[in-house]
Amino acid sequence: MDVCRENETCIPGLGRCVPENRYTIPSGSKILRLNNNEFGEIFGYKFRVEFIQYRGHEIPAVLLSVVGPDGSETEAACSRDMETRIDDLEIGLYSATESSVVIWVKKV
Repeated sequence: MDVCRENETCIPGLGRCVPENRYTIPSGSKILRLNNNEFGEIFGYKFRVEFIQYRGHEIPAVLLSVVGPDGSETEAACSRDMETRIDDLEIGLYSATESSVVIWVKKV
Protein backbone atom coordinates (compact mmCIF):
# COMPACT_ATOMS: atom_id res chain seq x y z
CA MET A 1 0.00 0.00 0.00
CA ASP A 2 1.35 3.41 -0.98
CA VAL A 3 1.55 6.17 1.60
CA CYS A 4 1.60 9.48 -0.21
CA ARG A 5 4.05 12.17 0.81
CA GLU A 6 2.98 15.69 1.78
CA ASN A 7 3.21 17.02 -1.80
CA GLU A 8 1.58 13.96 -3.40
CA THR A 9 -1.95 12.75 -3.87
CA CYS A 10 -3.48 9.33 -4.58
CA ILE A 11 -5.46 9.17 -7.82
CA PRO A 12 -7.70 6.06 -7.94
CA GLY A 13 -6.98 4.07 -11.07
CA LEU A 14 -3.32 5.02 -11.18
CA GLY A 15 -2.30 2.82 -8.28
CA ARG A 16 0.47 5.19 -7.24
CA CYS A 17 0.97 8.52 -5.54
CA VAL A 18 1.55 11.38 -7.96
CA PRO A 19 2.69 14.99 -7.51
CA GLU A 20 -0.30 17.14 -6.50
CA ASN A 21 -0.05 19.29 -9.63
CA ARG A 22 0.10 16.37 -12.08
CA TYR A 23 -3.65 15.74 -12.37
CA THR A 24 -5.54 18.96 -11.87
CA ILE A 25 -8.90 19.87 -13.35
CA PRO A 26 -9.32 23.01 -15.46
CA SER A 27 -10.66 26.11 -13.74
CA GLY A 28 -14.45 26.34 -13.98
CA SER A 29 -14.93 22.57 -14.35
CA LYS A 30 -17.58 20.56 -12.54
CA ILE A 31 -16.88 17.07 -11.17
CA LEU A 32 -19.25 14.19 -11.97
CA ARG A 33 -19.00 10.72 -10.39
CA LEU A 34 -20.42 7.96 -12.59
CA ASN A 35 -21.33 4.56 -11.18
CA ASN A 36 -21.36 1.62 -13.57
CA ASN A 37 -24.52 1.29 -15.69
CA GLU A 38 -26.07 4.49 -14.31
CA PHE A 39 -26.42 7.85 -16.02
CA GLY A 40 -25.09 10.97 -14.33
CA GLU A 41 -26.29 14.38 -15.48
CA ILE A 42 -24.61 17.76 -15.70
CA PHE A 43 -25.26 20.84 -17.88
CA GLY A 44 -28.29 19.03 -19.40
CA TYR A 45 -26.14 16.16 -20.72
CA LYS A 46 -26.31 12.57 -19.45
CA PHE A 47 -23.15 10.46 -19.16
CA ARG A 48 -22.73 6.71 -18.63
CA VAL A 49 -19.62 4.53 -18.57
CA GLU A 50 -19.61 2.06 -21.48
CA PHE A 51 -16.08 0.67 -21.22
CA ILE A 52 -13.11 0.97 -18.86
CA GLN A 53 -9.66 0.36 -20.35
CA TYR A 54 -7.17 -1.41 -18.09
CA ARG A 55 -3.39 -1.40 -18.35
CA GLY A 56 -2.19 -3.65 -15.56
CA HIS A 57 -3.60 -2.13 -12.39
CA GLU A 58 -4.05 1.30 -13.98
CA ILE A 59 -7.08 2.74 -15.76
CA PRO A 60 -5.78 5.13 -18.44
CA ALA A 61 -9.03 5.70 -20.37
CA VAL A 62 -12.80 5.24 -20.43
CA LEU A 63 -15.49 5.24 -23.11
CA LEU A 64 -18.64 7.20 -22.25
CA SER A 65 -22.12 7.18 -23.73
CA VAL A 66 -23.41 10.77 -23.89
CA VAL A 67 -27.02 11.88 -24.40
CA GLY A 68 -27.42 15.54 -25.32
CA PRO A 69 -30.22 17.85 -24.19
CA ASP A 70 -31.95 17.24 -27.54
CA GLY A 71 -31.86 13.44 -27.04
CA SER A 72 -29.02 12.84 -29.51
CA GLU A 73 -26.60 10.09 -28.49
CA THR A 74 -22.86 9.85 -29.07
CA GLU A 75 -19.77 8.29 -27.51
CA ALA A 76 -16.79 10.06 -25.99
CA ALA A 77 -13.38 8.61 -25.19
CA CYS A 78 -11.60 10.25 -22.25
CA SER A 79 -8.10 9.60 -21.00
CA ARG A 80 -5.87 11.19 -18.40
CA ASP A 81 -3.75 12.75 -21.15
CA MET A 82 -6.47 13.90 -23.55
CA GLU A 83 -9.87 15.44 -23.05
CA THR A 84 -12.69 15.34 -25.58
CA ARG A 85 -15.23 17.88 -26.81
CA ILE A 86 -18.93 17.46 -27.42
CA ASP A 87 -20.85 20.55 -28.52
CA ASP A 88 -19.75 23.28 -26.09
CA LEU A 89 -18.45 20.86 -23.42
CA GLU A 90 -14.91 19.72 -22.70
CA ILE A 91 -14.72 16.39 -20.84
CA GLY A 92 -11.76 14.76 -19.14
CA LEU A 93 -10.98 11.76 -16.94
CA TYR A 94 -9.93 12.52 -13.37
CA SER A 95 -10.01 9.16 -11.59
CA ALA A 96 -11.42 5.67 -12.01
CA THR A 97 -11.93 2.39 -10.19
CA GLU A 98 -13.67 -0.82 -11.25
CA SER A 99 -17.00 0.48 -9.91
CA SER A 100 -16.93 4.22 -10.58
CA VAL A 101 -15.40 6.88 -12.78
CA VAL A 102 -14.89 10.57 -11.96
CA ILE A 103 -14.88 12.95 -14.90
CA TRP A 104 -14.62 16.72 -15.11
CA VAL A 105 -16.88 18.69 -17.42
CA LYS A 106 -16.39 22.30 -18.48
CA LYS A 107 -18.40 24.63 -20.71
CA VAL A 108 -16.20 26.26 -23.36
